[in-house]
Parts: sequence; C-alpha cells; structure tokens
Amino acid sequence: MCYDISFTINVKQLSDYFPDLVFDDQIKFDFNNAAHIMGHAYGLHPIIYKNRDDDQLHCKLMEWGCVPFYVSDMKGFARQRTSMLNARSERILEDTKSYWYKIRNRRCLIPMTGFYEHRKIPGLTKKVPYLLQLRDQPMFFLPGLYSVA
Repeated sequence: MCYDISFTINVKQLSDYFPDLVFDDQIKFDFNNAAHIMGHAYGLHPIIYKNRDDDQLHCKLMEWGCVPFYVSDMKGFARQRTSMLNARSERILEDTKSYWYKIRNRRCLIPMTGFYEHRKIPGLTKKVPYLLQLRDQPMFFLPGLYSVA
C-alpha cells in the first residue's frame, strides 16, 4: 500500500511525457515538489485523468483519498477518510456493494518519482521508510480512482 510517495518533477517534465496534456486552471506554474508526501496529510497532488467532456487528458490537483457521496457530516467525513486512502483490487472489481466498485470507471494516473515502504528494524520501535525508485526513468505512474465532491 502506497501511503507515502516522492514527487520531485515539474510541469515541464510532465508535459514532455504527455505533450497534449491540459493543465486545469488551478495549476499555474509548478507543483509543490516534495521528497516525501504522506497520504495521511491529505495534501493536494496532481493526477491525470481523461475528461469526459472533451476526451482529452487533463492534469488537476486533488486531495489524496476518496470521500463517499453518502457521508453528510464532518464526523463521518473524518472517520471515513482514513480508511479511503487505498483500495484492494477485489473491492474495486468484485464487491458490488463497495464504494470503490461504484467509482471503478473514474480512473486516473498518479505521477510520482518513488514510493516509500516501511521496514521494521530489530531494536527500533518505529519502522524505517525506504524510498523505492526506477533506475532508468525519472517518473512513473500508479493507477488510481477519483471521486468528485
């Protein structure tokens, strides 16, 4: 599960990778690059999705984690948010009662330069994060799902 990622690329690098990419208005000049982005911080991160209106690839800043449409109050929002950062494939493809199943057609790509896995080290109480990156490419993409509030 990728709760922590690295994102150290800029708008030009992303547009070089996708020449016809349309950047939404909220992306003015550049992204907030960070060597370590934590999903539980719920920060804004660029995603790439296919716009249903113009059938083009768009880049937009979105918060990490989906919030189900049926959540109506802030308490429910806070409670649901922590469990909606990642989804298992079975929930997306097979569990017809799952929220993930309902949004399975809202696919996106999440650009990153690496992700962190946390490893338990004997003698330490906290796990140590290890950054994993590709050797031959500056960035790669994880598949994702998005919801619109």
